[in-house]
Amino acid sequence: MSKPKIPFNSAMKSLTNEPSMRDELSEIERFQNERGAVFFHDMNIPFKQWQLDIVERAECIHSQLSWPSGMTVFAERANHKQLGSHGQYLLSIKAMIERLKKPTFLICSKSWQNKLQPHDTQPIKLYGHDVLLAIYFDTRGIISKDTEQLTRELSSRYKSVYDFSCGYGLSIRPFGYIAGSNIDKKCLDYIRKEILCKGGNAE
Repeated sequence: MSKPKIPFNSAMKSLTNEPSMRDELSEIERFQNERGAVFFHDMNIPFKQWQLDIVERAECIHSQLSWPSGMTVFAERANHKQLGSHGQYLLSIKAMIERLKKPTFLICSKSWQNKLQPHDTQPIKLYGHDVLLAIYFDTRGIISKDTEQLTRELSSRYKSVYDFSCGYGLSIRPFGYIAGSNIDKKCLDYIRKEILCKGGNAE
């Protein structure tokens, strides 16, 4: 089983790849420039208008969802009290998708389909793990067999993206304009330094 070669914020020890500079990162709430924007946000809290204004710039939504056990890991790592249950988290995601009506591609578990109610699904690999790709508002179909291929495929199709669980930006790096949110403010600072200000990508 492979693991990401660049920083990846995962709850699984076998996949997580913390940047060596994490201890030096600041906790930031928000940053924006011509390359994109990041902001602190918990999906179980309603979006503020300025946050929606940022999200609206994205042509698509692409995110890897947190598993129930992962919510605790991420919250502890971020020193954040996670609000609501995992079920509420899924329903908040579904409500956001229905509100924005943008092409959306989520990496998730097969067992969450009843709450997420995707328009289409297909199996996909997440670094060797069998997971599900949930698709909304897209009629062109996806040919990618794993999440790395998926990110490249979507970035060739769409110029801009929003990831509401952006971590260190693994799934959004190749896009021309990126919008990301997360509960981990150090992740946001990493994206600010390494992607938004340096123009870094996945290549």
